[in-house]
Amino acid sequence: MSSARDKYIDNLNSHLAGGLLSTTDVARAIAEFDAFEASKRTQVYAVISTVVAAISAIASAFSAYFAYLGTVAHH
Repeated sequence: MSSARDKYIDNLNSHLAGGLLSTTDVARAIAEFDAFEASKRTQVYAVISTVVAAISAIASAFSAYFAYLGTVAHH
């Protein structure tokens, strides 16, 4: 777990112990925190995936081009 998440959970638990939040509120807040963190990571993974797909497409294009050159050279 991240230290930010740990601190957040500790804060929620102190509010729970003080009677300011219910266990349902704490569970919901933790789920929202985790969803927010996951959505931030998803954006980064989407960019990385797009870059890798672009590199793969370029490599495929080069491969097709050289395959074409190979067939033209033999005729």
